[in-house]
Amino acid sequence: MPQASREKARISLATEQDRREIYEMRHDVYAAELGQHSPNPEGMISDALDAFNDYVIARVDGELVGFISITPPGFGRYSVDKYASRADLPIQFDDSLYEVRVLTVAKQHRRSRLAEILMYAAFRLVEHLGGKQVIAMGRSEVLTI
Repeated sequence: MPQASREKARISLATEQDRREIYEMRHDVYAAELGQHSPNPEGMISDALDAFNDYVIARVDGELVGFISITPPGFGRYSVDKYASRADLPIQFDDSLYEVRVLTVAKQHRRSRLAEILMYAAFRLVEHLGGKQVIAMGRSEVLTI
């Protein structure tokens, strides 16, 4: 009896060529699927932090199936600034703080360990870059308990 093949994800740093695909997937998930953003004619979502952030991506059989963004220190901006005052947060905003954000996994892979793997990869990248603090936030309404 043949053994069932298992899909294997390839985890890597995104290149500039990967960015369009990432922004399209952001639109598909956050505008079309979850309604957290308004759909737009370009079919892409990007923001000002994309000018200097990094992405870790996951591909299965060449198809983008997930990503996570890492915002480095040194640019004076983090996504969390839109939602909370820095004075209210129990962290120090210095050159050791990285922000991990926009963890996104394609619907067909959400019951896999892919989100966990992407988070781990992001934390390892932050560690490699000399980060000592990580800030992350998420939306509780998308959790299933």
